[in-house]
Amino acid sequence: MGLPLSEQIQAVPSAGTREKIARGNDLSEATRETTRLWAHCDDLLWDEDAQNAVMVGYGAIQVLKEALSETHFGCDNVNDESTDFDFEPYDHDSSFFAASAYSHGAPWESSSDQQKRLEFWTWWLTSAARDAAND
Repeated sequence: MGLPLSEQIQAVPSAGTREKIARGNDLSEATRETTRLWAHCDDLLWDEDAQNAVMVGYGAIQVLKEALSETHFGCDNVNDESTDFDFEPYDHDSSFFAASAYSHGAPWESSSDQQKRLEFWTWWLTSAARDAAND
């Protein structure tokens, strides 16, 4: 059985941290918070019933890291032959983790549903990315 939602929510930043992040007053505290949250997700990763929630957590952390960063996740080390195996988990962006949550696992996991992954990426490329570009 997975952790109760109330315990999983403990990974959410405290109200004080959220306020500091929103005001941009304490970048070092926000960076420490992303590290703490990542470690918390790592701890939850061993619970098979929490896998999707953990992937959502990792994705949210990557969004926060992107917002805090002076540089953006880019394609500096990506080429046409690159696969998901060529990158460290910390280097995957939020969309990778969203796809993993939606498809019930990372591409290399036996529990992962390839059809669901295709469905996610089709939606991502035909709707989400287009809509974001139009904003």
